[in-house]
Amino acid sequence: MNSHIAITAQKNGKQIPLVLPDDFSIDIDDQNPLFNENEMFSYPVRMPMEGNRFLLGNIDDPANIDRPVSLEHTKMRIVVDNQPFRSGTLVTSEDEELDGALTMNITASEHSIDDLIGTLSCRDVPLKDKILIGEKIGDVTASLKYKYHVQVKFEGKKGDINEYPSTAESAVAVFTPQALGFSYPGECYTTGTKEQAIVNSVEPYADNNAVNRPKVKRSYINVSESYPSAKYCNARVAYYHHGIDEDGKKTADSIDPITKKTGHNKHWPYWVLDADRQQSGICFYVLYFLDCLFSYLGVSFDNSELMKVDDMRRLCFFTTHCKYDEEHKYPNRSTPFFTDINDINNWLSSRGCGGSFEFHDGQNMQVNSVDYVASDGQRYIANVGTDGVSSITVFPSVIERKIQANIMLMYANSDNFPDESVTTIIDSLFASFGIKFEYNYEKKHVRAYFVREVFRSQEEPIDFPGKVISMHKVAEKITGVRMCYSEESTSKEQKANVRQGVKDYNTDYDYIDYPKKSTITDKTYNEIFRAPQQNNASGNMNVYIDKKTGNAYRIKVNSDAEKAQDLKPVLFEVGQYKGVELGDCSELNEDFVEEISSDFQPMVFNDVNYQQEIATASGSYKSDGQSVILNPQGCEPILAAFIDEDMEHEFIEQRIRQNLASNICEYSIDMVIKLEENYDPSGTEDGNSPLQSIDWGLAIAIMRGGGTNATYQIYDYNYDGFGNSKWRSVAGLYALTSDSIDMWGNEYDYNGTQEGIGNGERFSLKIRAWKQPEWADAPLIDADVINSSTGEVEKKIKSRGLFDTFLSEYAHFILKRRKYTIRIECSAAQVADVPNHWERRFRINGLVGFINKLSYSVSAKDGLQDLIVEFFVV
Repeated sequence: MNSHIAITAQKNGKQIPLVLPDDFSIDIDDQNPLFNENEMFSYPVRMPMEGNRFLLGNIDDPANIDRPVSLEHTKMRIVVDNQPFRSGTLVTSEDEELDGALTMNITASEHSIDDLIGTLSCRDVPLKDKILIGEKIGDVTASLKYKYHVQVKFEGKKGDINEYPSTAESAVAVFTPQALGFSYPGECYTTGTKEQAIVNSVEPYADNNAVNRPKVKRSYINVSESYPSAKYCNARVAYYHHGIDEDGKKTADSIDPITKKTGHNKHWPYWVLDADRQQSGICFYVLYFLDCLFSYLGVSFDNSELMKVDDMRRLCFFTTHCKYDEEHKYPNRSTPFFTDINDINNWLSSRGCGGSFEFHDGQNMQVNSVDYVASDGQRYIANVGTDGVSSITVFPSVIERKIQANIMLMYANSDNFPDESVTTIIDSLFASFGIKFEYNYEKKHVRAYFVREVFRSQEEPIDFPGKVISMHKVAEKITGVRMCYSEESTSKEQKANVRQGVKDYNTDYDYIDYPKKSTITDKTYNEIFRAPQQNNASGNMNVYIDKKTGNAYRIKVNSDAEKAQDLKPVLFEVGQYKGVELGDCSELNEDFVEEISSDFQPMVFNDVNYQQEIATASGSYKSDGQSVILNPQGCEPILAAFIDEDMEHEFIEQRIRQNLASNICEYSIDMVIKLEENYDPSGTEDGNSPLQSIDWGLAIAIMRGGGTNATYQIYDYNYDGFGNSKWRSVAGLYALTSDSIDMWGNEYDYNGTQEGIGNGERFSLKIRAWKQPEWADAPLIDADVINSSTGEVEKKIKSRGLFDTFLSEYAHFILKRRKYTIRIECSAAQVADVPNHWERRFRINGLVGFINKLSYSVSAKDGLQDLIVEFFVV
């Protein structure tokens, strides 16, 4: 009899057919990876020992030491009617008695993206490129020669002894300083043989401080280029700006007064660090991480679908970490580049690094014990409290000091990736952006795609071949769909916050309090941001919703204020990352809710220039007859990530001490730092800035280039020649943001010219961009701007959130789909090709939908039979 089925197993690199009994049959499930994790598996079958010894050996012999588990992961293929049908790996059964046959099944789980990734951590993934991020001083060797004499005093009348050891002592310290204070994020134009940078300008600061700004040949800071032109970007950050004591040597507990405005970093109550700084965080683009991941896993990667969405090329992991490996800039030198401390310090000073090296000599030292060889060649030991010794004093003196160092190149490493599992990243990419990864095991190829494209496709459905025998509807228990960030609390907890008047909950994710009487919807941000000054700030309980953006704001004040002028009221946005619920997501039906939850955490960025904007919002103006500018330069929004760390007042001197000798005298080489990013080294584990140790989890943001410098109050008169006028925004400072439009509703200008702002697709990291309280008849937001001629969206306002951009079609499909099981009579050849079209719609018995699962049996005698199709229809 000619068998309809053959199963082959790989042995020594070749696929060899197994011997199967005449009545052999196997049950197989094919599952659509669009809706399932495992694409194919078979149910257990018995494989006879005899005839298959090439694979099984004498594994059933009680004296044989081989174990069935050694067969796990053997590559298997199923051939039906002489056609390659399915492939997978062998799985053995637990606790089976080997009595002439071995029970096995075949699964394609090892062919899935989950198996490919396994338990890999993001930081296990090496960078696929050498990425130069700076130059620094490193490979430092400091040495010292010194001598000393010892004065031993005795109790009573015995005279003091002064002894002079016969030989000089020496000490050496080899170390590498940190990047902060001792590096520069670029290549500078230099002068002289020791690469002292040419100073381009000197920036003054308060209290007679100043910083050199070098002439830069090439900067390694990126605040505008997207992937793949760049692999990472850098971010502006801010923290509370503490004052300085009266002596000017210590940081005060209080915030620095608002009246002191010297320097571009000063934006009360914040101290702002520009992205262009030493040890600036390396915010790798998410698409670059995926490139590195699949390169490391040894598979080709097609990200062309993702690249079509412009903002995907700007999506990054936010961090303040700058982790790197060092290499010698001049590896072939036989001698160190620097041998003079002044040359090293000039290299640092000319670049405005803020660090320097300084030898530190200790004072005469009282010790309890001394052991030395005197000038007469005799060894002497003295201990306080022994033989009448009352004190021992060591008087040191330096013979010679030396230091040598090299210029090191800094290359970014994978410690800048999130400290999370790759699986969490992959899952969150789906839960946020609807990104799926299709893995072709045979071709070692991964393709990324958006599920929205599957549901938006206008391709004609494929008519499923074969004859329908029966069709039945199947009940599904799904009453609602919820899309959210995992940081969001449950609905029950959110309602309790409002009911119980909780004050300290996370208003970014959990805010739901929009009373009709106190929700103001007739003002734009242009009016709202003045509200704290124009209203009773301390008692203002209103919620302001700007329909131009859908953003909601509350007012907060300084809770420690004792006087009205100390309240310093400011706006803060609420509910920006609140999730979306469709259908019935009530507590009663919580078990029947399909939740799409992302572990990503969009960064919240503060407008650190808010107080200055407020102070000048109604100030003087200038006019050229066509436009009116009310905001002077320097009074525009500046967005920065807030760092909740107690940092030191800028430029207070700090020292990181490297001991050279400390047993009987104190000598050290000090790394002296006077920095814009100032901190207390003694308060950190490794002496480095606290910004290098913050756990950012899965924080994400989008590099926007220019846009936040927008002088939003430019009135463009008759801009279209038809008598229409409007307020306009122009290009400006770069920003990392979590939204696609700024507070005034303007799109960020990537090219810095406004015209040609870019037609690429943008999105916000908000789940949904609008709010609609129960009392509102419609969403409290303006509609998208539609081109009247083409019907295309020119500017996304209402639909810019992640749900509406990426997952609305999928969510509605989950909620509204109907599930059927359909029994079909067809051949193996007709079924074989279905997995190549999982993303296509099929037409079966007049209904159009997606195949979820194929279940069937293949027997040696009858071939494929009993095909059951699980079918989703909307």
